[in-house]
Amino acid sequence: MHRDIYSYLVANPGQVSPDDVSYLEQLVEHYPFCQTGHVLLAKGHTHRSHSQAATAALRKAAVYALSRNALRKLMGGEFPPVSVTRDTVLPFVKRYVREQPKQEEIDPVQALRGLDYSEVLLKKAEELTEKKPEKKADVVDHTSLIDRFIQDEPRIAQIRPKVGQTEEEPVDLAAKNKFNDNSPVTEAYAKILARQGKTEKAVVVYEKLQLKFPEKKAYFAEKIAEIRGR
Repeated sequence: MHRDIYSYLVANPGQVSPDDVSYLEQLVEHYPFCQTGHVLLAKGHTHRSHSQAATAALRKAAVYALSRNALRKLMGGEFPPVSVTRDTVLPFVKRYVREQPKQEEIDPVQALRGLDYSEVLLKKAEELTEKKPEKKADVVDHTSLIDRFIQDEPRIAQIRPKVGQTEEEPVDLAAKNKFNDNSPVTEAYAKILARQGKTEKAVVVYEKLQLKFPEKKAYFAEKIAEIRGR
């Protein structure tokens, strides 16, 4: 679960792109009662509004939405972008933490104003999942896997053939393993890496997106040029 990507999409629903759809589908599959996840998935399908998947996603979002009027405005792009900081804590979230035994008394109007209320329930579900020993192996930190690969890559390059073996042309293991990691291939993830100063990782994600969406190859090339020009 990439909380950074989820938080970014919640704060910027207008930035949900087609390549985020597969990530959001996995999210709602693991957390079927995540209202915000269904809404973002429906938003991600807006580029193909006549498909069966788009219709099904929109209907599910309408079922889970606290307000269909708010859902309509969100799908139509009528909400202005929200700037979210670490110090920003919504009032209804404070009340949830302080009066946890009385969760049923949460004001639905306040909950509607902060569509990311389901993030609180999402984090709670994650905590319960992490407490189960048999599922600990399923929790993967994709960023740590990338860092570990970068640290180990020089060691791989130094391997020499044993005595009696013919020396073969070295293989570019970095390129070979470029598509074997489990990191998400989305533009939102690339933007997060770029903001964190991890430019090379961001470039790798954009290069994968060029192969995944060849029709947008020029667009992603511009993004790579912007990152390398900083």
